[in-house]
Amino acid sequence: MFFHSLPVLLSEHALFLYEGVAFLILLAVIFFLTAPVGEWAPADRQRPKSFYQYLWLSWQGLLPLPWVFWPFFLLLNPWIYLADFWVLNNTLSVSSWTNLHLIALPPIIWWSGSVWRASGSHHSRLWVALARLAVTLAYLEYAAKIYIFIRFPRSFFQCDEAVLNYFSCF
Repeated sequence: MFFHSLPVLLSEHALFLYEGVAFLILLAVIFFLTAPVGEWAPADRQRPKSFYQYLWLSWQGLLPLPWVFWPFFLLLNPWIYLADFWVLNNTLSVSSWTNLHLIALPPIIWWSGSVWRASGSHHSRLWVALARLAVTLAYLEYAAKIYIFIRFPRSFFQCDEAVLNYFSCF
């Protein structure tokens, strides 16, 4: 996350550096202090028999936190990275870039609910705080993308070479 959007924000606005770092530290401390610490009972653990049951059990918070957090985290980051990489290399149009981010938004909402519910029964306060921070950073990544799309499209998108989507950059 923030692989392509953070350099654009820092080059356009140097003030984001100090306030952004202070905000992330404050957010991490708040998540660490408010993270619930639970004890996972082995009798409550259920093994999903299908992909749909995995989705349902993770949404209900009945799966361990690593089972809910890592699969989607490892799918989300390449998705966002490749969408940005393709649009920066001018192999993807601005509207297709927007569509790819809109397609990933409902799974991010599902992921955040699942991580929040599953973190209530995890035994480590540190991992709960880090998982919740990563979910929050996914939303901040989307906010940064919207801000770049509205305020600095010419610095992120290759608007000079895009013939068909030239007016998407304004």
